[in-house]
Amino acid sequence: MTIEELEKQVSDLQAEKEAMNAKNKELLGEVKKLKAKKR
Repeated sequence: MTIEELEKQVSDLQAEKEAMNAKNKELLGEVKKLKAKKR
């Protein structure tokens, strides 16, 4: 594996992590909304 390939993999993983973080925030927002409704 070349440095370039490794760097590409790292940036792909970082992009994936960003997407997952965004999704998590979205889901946490949904959970908060549902909890608020139950009260």
